Amino acid sequence: MTKDNNVDLINTHKAAELLGVKVGTLYSLVFRKEIPFYRISKRIIRFKESEIRAYIHSCQERGVKCIQVLTSLMKLKA
Repeated sequence: MTKDNNVDLINTHKAAELLGVKVGTLYSLVFRKEIPFYRISKRIIRFKESEIRAYIHSCQERGVKCIQVLTSLMKLKA
């Protein structure tokens, strides 16, 4: 985790852990621009922990689990 202007950036493993998905699923969401991310370099992406938690919260407010939302997104991809 790095700090930049009081913003906590997390790596893909931590973001996937927070969302309860595999890293590969997270990369698919990044590719589809379904989740906010920050490209640090050509091969490195990071996430704001607050944005991941806000995403999870928005899912809960709608009465669905994030994994259900993510699974439905992955089905649309196929």
